[in-house]
Amino acid sequence: MTVAWQPMFSEFSVFTAFLFFASFTVLCYCLFRKADWHMLWALALGLVLSVMRCLFPIEIPGARNIRLPGFFSDFFRWSKVPIWGNISLFQFLLLLWAIGTVVCLCLLVQNFLGCFLIVAREDSVPSRRMSTLYEEALQELGCQKKGRLIVSSNILIPFSIGYFRPNVLFPRIMENCSDERVRLALKHEILHYMYGDLWISMVVKVLRCVLWWNPAVYLLYFIVDYLSELRCDSRVCKGLRSRQIVEYGQVLLFAYQKQSEQSRRDKKKKKFLHIGVIGQSEEKKSMQDREVNRRFDQIRKAVRGEQKQNKISIVVAVVICILFLGSYTVTFQTGEFPSEDEVGMAIMDYEDDSSYIMRRPDRTLELFINHQTYGTLSPEKLKEEPYASMLIVDVYRER
Repeated sequence: MTVAWQPMFSEFSVFTAFLFFASFTVLCYCLFRKADWHMLWALALGLVLSVMRCLFPIEIPGARNIRLPGFFSDFFRWSKVPIWGNISLFQFLLLLWAIGTVVCLCLLVQNFLGCFLIVAREDSVPSRRMSTLYEEALQELGCQKKGRLIVSSNILIPFSIGYFRPNVLFPRIMENCSDERVRLALKHEILHYMYGDLWISMVVKVLRCVLWWNPAVYLLYFIVDYLSELRCDSRVCKGLRSRQIVEYGQVLLFAYQKQSEQSRRDKKKKKFLHIGVIGQSEEKKSMQDREVNRRFDQIRKAVRGEQKQNKISIVVAVVICILFLGSYTVTFQTGEFPSEDEVGMAIMDYEDDSSYIMRRPDRTLELFINHQTYGTLSPEKLKEEPYASMLIVDVYRER
């Protein structure tokens, strides 16, 4: 029998997808720590592919099965052991995963609604000066939609809240800053709307809620958030003179300092509300100090044109794409291949509709009993029973 190329889904394909997702994210983070400005677009591509690998955990026919003995085998074996009645450890972990996802999504909704409550409670009208600076920032960026500027005494740093319009919350303590600094801060927040950063952040946050147990997803959120900040920085500083870049640097320093104050204040009040602001995310507070100077250095190099897209970034992007496509050619499974005696015992109870021999394009024969692989067979085995009576599935790629 010959079958067309059809993707499959199993617990091992999910395990493989999570393993590659974590590997891709960690790889991108390691490159990110050393990467210059011209490399960031390649890393962004790697992050997108890592998310796609996680969201599409399929197994293609013909993929090589790689056995992982040791801890993984023991874990899968332990996961099938009942721990309470008929509930196995695997089922318990799934239940724990679901509960954690629901809790994280509830906190995310609370966070989301908290932002809009801040907007709803603020009815103060910005001064003529602030309104003029906001209009100028919109015109300079070419933003056609007009949002709402809210000046509040309840926040310490500016942030964008507009998903459909460029709404900006601006702290009253920054009203006394120079026109140049206020305009630069407003342009930064408006750019978050223009680039769709709030939507991107929301998608990653939902993914973080679903995979709350995976440390790689927190690295992913940190990198995506940081790249969005650098992109806004480069656009704001494009065409600015040295004095204006210094002014913008002062705005960033002010935001970092005030965010630290707000974090300490929120911790004392046990607040769960977190809002995306200039250069901030919940996961990178511990890494914030050592990233400040690096961010300023990236701004300086990007603005001065010291770093241009070169062949290295293209090579990195190509390698990432090859690794992404290659990740679908293997499937990680647990345990060693069964011995001949174990195969003999299993094949006595095999079912016709779920047991077969898969013949790969390279003519390798792989035995599947009840949808579980039992290693490879030699061509001579096809002459023996029960292999001679089993279904042979030839795998080919449909053109």
